[in-house]
Amino acid sequence: MKTRVLAVFLALILFAGVLPAKEPTVGPAVYNVLTDDDEAALGRASAARLAKEMPMLDDPVIDAYLDNIGQDLAKNSRRNNITYHFRVIDSPQINHIAVPGGYVYVTRGLLDLVQNESELTGILAHDIAHIVAHHSSDAMSRDLIAAKLATEGARIVGVSSDSAQKMMDDVGGPVAEFVQRPLKQEQELEADRLAVYNMARAGWNPQGMVTLIERTKQYSGDPTLISLMTSNMPPAEVRIEAIKLEIADVGNTGNLLNDSIFFQAAKARMLLLPGPKGK
Repeated sequence: MKTRVLAVFLALILFAGVLPAKEPTVGPAVYNVLTDDDEAALGRASAARLAKEMPMLDDPVIDAYLDNIGQDLAKNSRRNNITYHFRVIDSPQINHIAVPGGYVYVTRGLLDLVQNESELTGILAHDIAHIVAHHSSDAMSRDLIAAKLATEGARIVGVSSDSAQKMMDDVGGPVAEFVQRPLKQEQELEADRLAVYNMARAGWNPQGMVTLIERTKQYSGDPTLISLMTSNMPPAEVRIEAIKLEIADVGNTGNLLNDSIFFQAAKARMLLLPGPKGK
């Protein structure tokens, strides 16, 4: 036990630059050359490609429920001036995806794993935070600069639907860019921290983030189903301790929502649907 605690303590020291006990101020990304309009165009191109490459659940009740809680989080985020979209990928894989331009995806496998609404909103808030902080946009901008589709420090202006599709082709497409390519661990921790405050402002208990991380750590199912979500994350103990620091800074969470009848109704409806189509 002492060895584990020491390891967590040392890891927190290593990540100390992203762990002050107050909500982080999100500055401009280092490489990002995309305007909000550019991101929106690339997000639409990515969404169209993802719809072709991955099966979407397309259940009106589940879609409406997910969009309702997602929009509530989005309007309470630090980047609420763009339009957000929330969809369910009909796959048993346990994963979630944040795409520049405000597109957030969760898999059916992840919906099966979460046990209450605060766990689900923790995932959505984490992905919204990646969009708030321009994490994927920054990574994509590096690729665009490397492919000579942009110059460092210069913005791309007026990305059309056709040019967005070509850019996605030139940098590998949305599956390669946003699903297979991991973000930096310090970016994952920053997204966790931003998510805590976002959830609290929107009325959900950020403790759900902790319980879900603990559940993924104890996951005993097919490891290939959860590997994409966990492979590049910081150690679970580091994430949990970092989130707890922020929850302590938020203060009393006793009046914040943990669950709802709408979440449980959505879970019940999932049981009535045919099995997942995707792999």
